[in-house]
Amino acid sequence: MAKSVRQLLDRAREYHRLLAEIYDRLEMVAEDTRVRMLLDYMRSHETKLEACIQEYEAMAEERVLSDWLKFAPEIPSPRPVEDLQLDAAMTVTDVVRVALDFDNALMAFYRQAAENVVSQGVRDLFTALLDQEQQEERIMVRTAMESEIL
Repeated sequence: MAKSVRQLLDRAREYHRLLAEIYDRLEMVAEDTRVRMLLDYMRSHETKLEACIQEYEAMAEERVLSDWLKFAPEIPSPRPVEDLQLDAAMTVTDVVRVALDFDNALMAFYRQAAENVVSQGVRDLFTALLDQEQQEERIMVRTAMESEIL
């Protein structure tokens, strides 16, 4: 199904917002202090990424945002908290596993978008978002590993 770049960015922004909500809900039930700290970091991180996409949309040229992808990728909605099989005794490893699943879905979305555009400027945009997501994933894993050591 064809979609505009604006629609894809809106969907990515919404995905980050939903992840922030999920991490917030998990933080409220987590018993372990390290897990709560990691979830707080992840919630904040997703909120920042949502804001980054919104800022880009505000500054981007209309011709870029209105460009269309004939075969636009889909990004699945994050699974509801109840389906994540996490309870109050969740561990840092449990949280990282879930976060990596979410991140992999988003990275596949950006990768497919970059592969399905004609415009080099739009390809560069989705490649930059993919690179940013990969970098942020490494930071999240490092943060999680550090919290396990504490």
